[in-house]
Amino acid sequence: MINNLIPKSRVNITYEMEVNGVKKAKELPFKQLILADLSNGTSKDREKNLGEREIHEVAGPNLNELMSKMNINYSASISNCIDSKQGVLKVGFKIDSIKSFNPNKIAENIPELTNLIQLKKLLKEYESCIDNNRNFRNLVNRLLNQKDDLDNIKKQLPLDAAISYKIIAKEKGENDE
Repeated sequence: MINNLIPKSRVNITYEMEVNGVKKAKELPFKQLILADLSNGTSKDREKNLGEREIHEVAGPNLNELMSKMNINYSASISNCIDSKQGVLKVGFKIDSIKSFNPNKIAENIPELTNLIQLKKLLKEYESCIDNNRNFRNLVNRLLNQKDDLDNIKKQLPLDAAISYKIIAKEKGENDE
């Protein structure tokens, strides 16, 4: 009965033994205990002695709940590729589920990346607007081909947008300075 409840993916150890001259197969479940500080020092269990700590069973369905309960935070200093003048970018965010490792979720927690993602969305909307409107597309092409008008537009851009424009121009290999 119990064997029907055990998932096939589980590792089981089987050995043969002889009882009263009859060979019998005996199955032992495979269990593993991992001792590790997976919370990067933020776990409340660290304050307790090892013998008093709670044993957490890690299974697929309870992984997100367990991660949330552990109160895991990640922080690092990384090189700033967005604004090289700042040098280092301090990054920190809470890990409360497996979805916290999704690149979009990570980017949401970093303001500098959030700004770039918003700029990307605006550019996509702008692109669709140009594609759908021939008169607007012709106007934009005319403005971009006239250096005086283009310089005037750049001056009117807010500082964040001007910095983003320089980043995009640098990626395309343009030199606007």
